[in-house]
Amino acid sequence: MLASAVALLWVLLLLGFDTHWQQWLLVTLGMCVFILPGGLLMCAWQKRLPLDAAWFVSYGFAASLVIISGFGLLGRSLGWTMEGLLLAWALLILAGLAVFVRRARGQPLFTTSLSASDLAILLSAGLAASLFAFSGMHHQPYEYDRHHYHVEVFSYLDGNPFDWREPFYDTGWLADRQAISYWTLAQAMVSRLSGQHIIHMDFIVNSLLMLVAMCGAHCFARNLGRSARNAWLVVLLHLLCLSLLLSDSAQPGAHFYMYLLTDKMVAGFALAPLALSSAYRALESPYRLGLVEFAIVFLAMFFVHVMMAGFVLVAVIFFCLARLLMRRRGQLQSARLLLLALALFSPAVYLRTQTDTRLIIYDYGVEAQENSAKVAVIDALNPLDGLPMYMIQPSAVGLPAYILLAAVLLAAMLRRHEAESSLLIALVMTALIALLPFTAWLYGRLLTPSHMMRVMTILPYGYMLFFVGETFSRRWGGSVPSKTRLHMLALALLIATPLSAWHFLTTQRGVDFAQDISPVIDLDKDLRALGAYIEAQHDEKVLILTHNELTRKALSASPQAQSLSWYHIGRMVLYADLSTEEVKNRFDDNKTFWSGQLHTHERMPILDRWGVNYVLYKRKLSEMMGYLLEAFPQRLELVASWPSFSLILVSQ
Repeated sequence: MLASAVALLWVLLLLGFDTHWQQWLLVTLGMCVFILPGGLLMCAWQKRLPLDAAWFVSYGFAASLVIISGFGLLGRSLGWTMEGLLLAWALLILAGLAVFVRRARGQPLFTTSLSASDLAILLSAGLAASLFAFSGMHHQPYEYDRHHYHVEVFSYLDGNPFDWREPFYDTGWLADRQAISYWTLAQAMVSRLSGQHIIHMDFIVNSLLMLVAMCGAHCFARNLGRSARNAWLVVLLHLLCLSLLLSDSAQPGAHFYMYLLTDKMVAGFALAPLALSSAYRALESPYRLGLVEFAIVFLAMFFVHVMMAGFVLVAVIFFCLARLLMRRRGQLQSARLLLLALALFSPAVYLRTQTDTRLIIYDYGVEAQENSAKVAVIDALNPLDGLPMYMIQPSAVGLPAYILLAAVLLAAMLRRHEAESSLLIALVMTALIALLPFTAWLYGRLLTPSHMMRVMTILPYGYMLFFVGETFSRRWGGSVPSKTRLHMLALALLIATPLSAWHFLTTQRGVDFAQDISPVIDLDKDLRALGAYIEAQHDEKVLILTHNELTRKALSASPQAQSLSWYHIGRMVLYADLSTEEVKNRFDDNKTFWSGQLHTHERMPILDRWGVNYVLYKRKLSEMMGYLLEAFPQRLELVASWPSFSLILVSQ
């Protein structure tokens, strides 16, 4: 909890209190209310008190995701509204508090003793995290996944009962992927609890998720038997490693600070460490309910992002195999864990193979070649399918990650009889599948070549570096490093981690910390004003033809805003349940409308063909749109204008 307070304080300091402190407070309270029932549930069977606050946050977050996913499935089936969901949530919190207080009577609930060194570690980690958070605010408006998530959030907040219909164009049923993904429902709950529009609370939630991810890295180390102080050092090392993996927008560090709000990154950075370390704990400790803990966290990953759960499943399979081969023990426990993981993952396999008819069909060879930023195509053919061989683009991995993986593999082999070595070897093998051209096709065929790079986000970089350092320190400096050496290392990390984050964010990512983030905030304010205007004028949904730079952003304005086209053809077919031909026509017309070669009078038929209600355009196109307004004064009217864009009403 202290880490959260420290990091949040540094974020506010870096912002110069540019945002309203009330927004931060309300969204933080909303996140706490979301985590609370999960934390209380996980505490119900914990016999030892006091509890670790990081453990409560991490496992509470995972358990709450499972709970809200269950409520989401139930709510869609029974037609609940958000108010009904909040009532059920409140009752669950009250029941959890009653049980928890009864069990904890007369005992301290949480550990509160922190030494000066602990505070220094938390302060350094908080500063590094706040640098990432500040940087992420500059990039959030350009992250296109953000806007279609907003549509899903709106579908829970529009006052209508939950159902199984897709929220983009109301044309049919949800895609199977959306039917089992409920991270957007969690965001909708926080939005309703805090009273903040989703477009304004995004960067706050992004910052708070960094704290959850830090707690997850802490719990990973604790579950592997490390002390609390060493676990916080692991968090510091984790942030240091991520700050070294920022030179390419596809590298894990960039994903951490730019895209953490998205479902795949929540699963990778916040939940994967818990799932992997819970699997370890279930097999290596006498804790009887270890399998239950693993099941809860793995289910949370399943309901947030199935693909990331699949990567963890691969790692668990390798872990059990490595444990059997290297230590020749625990066959029964390993079999139980494997069967449990496969059983929990089996619904995804069934949905993909039996019921999902709205799949994006890829030409895997072409798709690999067209994504050169993420995929490196090898000048050789795969003998199994005759397609070009490929692997993750090395620049998307980063040289430090390659060095660390090689060092971990060497250190684990030197300590192959220790339990944690099996898990680390399993993680290296899971990543190597995508890093080698002879095996990358396994992920490429199951996912797509450009998506296999996400496996790099589940790796516990901080713990891996800690493990390597400990191994070579033992071999060269004795079995136990001296206290002086440890103190010097800790001091170096305290200084190096925030400085490294600052250096790489400014030099590699081009972040200007002296730059005012008000343009970012102003863009979101303009989108919210656009939404307020639409909601004041209409009770029904309206169709907006937008300039290409605003196509996705318009979706964030209001639950009543529909865009003529957005994202790309394959995704639109998947999410909106429209035919490929219609979607292609929408894209072609949207692109043609803004073409400089099109005559003014040729634009109006496009608006009539689709029944467009509004045209949204950037101010730089005012001259072109002025000609259109002059040509059709009876049909077109400039009704609103903001610093970022203008809006034209189309009369039918």
